[in-house]
Amino acid sequence: MEEQYTINVKVKYFAQMRDITGKKEDILNLTKGSTIHDVLNELCKMFGDEMRKYLFKNDNQLREELQILVNGLSIDSSTLHKKNLLNGDTIVIIPPVGGG
Repeated sequence: MEEQYTINVKVKYFAQMRDITGKKEDILNLTKGSTIHDVLNELCKMFGDEMRKYLFKNDNQLREELQILVNGLSIDSSTLHKKNLLNGDTIVIIPPVGGG
């Protein structure tokens, strides 16, 4: 029988994500081998349509104005399905910076 391994990752919330979640951060318990895309889907399950509309366009692609960092390093949106997360990773989703 194969043992199910899990990892814990921290997700930090800023700006509108903090408004949606009502929190500064969460610790998510995920299956080993989970990707950033899995985290985004989990956030949508936890926080519903408002989170989905914030993160994704109508074609279910990540909004290009959002930047994702894992342990402080920027992640290219084309690798969201490929980047396996490790236990203890910290994910930050940075909203667009307002100008003016």
